[in-house]
Amino acid sequence: MSEVSPEEVKALLESDGTPELGIVSPRNFKQPRRLSLAQKRTIRADLNRIAPDLESSLRTWLQGDYAVEVSEIGETSSQGLFEALEDPIVVNSIEVNGAAGWVVWENTAAIAAATVAMSCELEDDAKPRALTPLESGLVGDLLMSLTEAIASSVGLRATRGPLSQTVREFLSQLDTDANGDPQRLYLHLILEGPGGPSTLRLYLPGVLSDAPTQSTPPPALPSHLNQVPIELSAELGRAEIALDDLMELEVGDVIPLAKASDSCIDLVVEGEFAGTASWGNLNGQVAVRIEQLSPNHQKSS
Repeated sequence: MSEVSPEEVKALLESDGTPELGIVSPRNFKQPRRLSLAQKRTIRADLNRIAPDLESSLRTWLQGDYAVEVSEIGETSSQGLFEALEDPIVVNSIEVNGAAGWVVWENTAAIAAATVAMSCELEDDAKPRALTPLESGLVGDLLMSLTEAIASSVGLRATRGPLSQTVREFLSQLDTDANGDPQRLYLHLILEGPGGPSTLRLYLPGVLSDAPTQSTPPPALPSHLNQVPIELSAELGRAEIALDDLMELEVGDVIPLAKASDSCIDLVVEGEFAGTASWGNLNGQVAVRIEQLSPNHQKSS
């Protein structure tokens, strides 16, 4: 006898039976990722923790209520990052441990913020334009107050640089050191308040991996073993079922695997636990993205 409720049966019949999967993108080894899934979750949690402080700071500056929401967190390369910029821009350059970072805000949002800060009336359908010297100073101060708090939450210290309003001006000041590290942590926050919603984009240097480094390299693999096939499998989860329930299984029964759908899955090599991965699809096939490789690591729960 199945213990599936009529409501569950109805829900299964109404669905196409295909779970919504995330997208697993091919990895570009020329721009290796350094942040683990756990690090990204920690950064998001830290930003969510200080969001009320950011909202309070905005209220002080802009004399009104603002909501701050964490939108995206990830990594990118500074190479070619600003090719799509169009005048007028609002880009505040910053420095973090001697490396360049940037804070980008929408021009019309900056105009609205400066207008409110000066206790002036907002224009309907304001068009993009250059900020006045007074507006530029106010916006620069506002952006740095937010940037310092955000950078501090992820363990970085940011110092202020120039605020650029034209692409030419910005590119002339852009650090083009070929020997510099191009990797940047990007943080996108949605600010909603007077003037409507806008996106604040921060690009911070100093993306570090939390993966342990090996003190000594592993011995080289004997050449005659290079092409030996090894079975690697991904274990979605397991469930313990009483024997009498197992004997009564019917088509359509649902068996939870005691693992959240968005949690990491275990990688197994030749029957031994070898790491964790997230799962999704690639070119129409189920695929996994490796999150951690650690033969000595405990299985994920």
